[in-house]
Amino acid sequence: MSDGGTDGVGSRSGGRGRALRWASMVGAVAVALVFVGSSAAAPLSTTRASPPTRAPFSGTEFGIFAGESSGCGVASTFPVLPFFNLTTGVANGSVKATARSCGSTNSTVFSFEIDEFESAAFRVPSTGTYQLKASWVLSFATTLKATSGAVSEYAAAEFIVTATVEVLNVSSGAYTYGTDSSETHSITTGTYTHTYAKLHTSAFLNLTLDKADQYNVLTFVEITALADTTPGTSSASALVNMGSSGKDAILTSISGA
Repeated sequence: MSDGGTDGVGSRSGGRGRALRWASMVGAVAVALVFVGSSAAAPLSTTRASPPTRAPFSGTEFGIFAGESSGCGVASTFPVLPFFNLTTGVANGSVKATARSCGSTNSTVFSFEIDEFESAAFRVPSTGTYQLKASWVLSFATTLKATSGAVSEYAAAEFIVTATVEVLNVSSGAYTYGTDSSETHSITTGTYTHTYAKLHTSAFLNLTLDKADQYNVLTFVEITALADTTPGTSSASALVNMGSSGKDAILTSISGA
């Protein structure tokens, strides 16, 4: 690990709606039955936890990817496009951001991919306050590089991997956003290379659900790479690999209480 690094756990808003999206539909009724209390699982309850929903998941999978940049000398690349496997709960993706000083303005690039699962619509048995939890296991590798061309110049590279959960009120179209769980690291000089293996993380959401309305649960992992340089001869790059052997995000369960 090089100098100039910071890391930690925090929260940030996701990149939903800023990108290309595609979807596949499989078995749209099963998750709805799980949440309302079929023979496969007990209903969501304000007094006790229901058995968690596990793979295979039924609903919709989404893959989202995009890059945003300013200045020149910037590039977003996506070595592995995002994909969530409904049968296994395994998500994959890989993203890279590269910035190199050129011209008289800063060069900044922000690149991200999102692997998302969305349940089919469901109702709760009674109106009340509920807690939802989406549990993920994350394994990924990252390489950050930052080189300043002169003392007065600046270069920075950063990655962020975030798991989150949301609920869509299908009846009203309103979203309720949960608490994100994030792993992040940034540097301003040198090289940082690290493999994160089997990080257990959960995203939580407390909200009031009305038995008269229909809802979808959405949970996703977002991988983000950022690179930034000032004018001169500086360079920076960030790579997040969650797409090769042994590197993935696994949605282990969605549970309610």
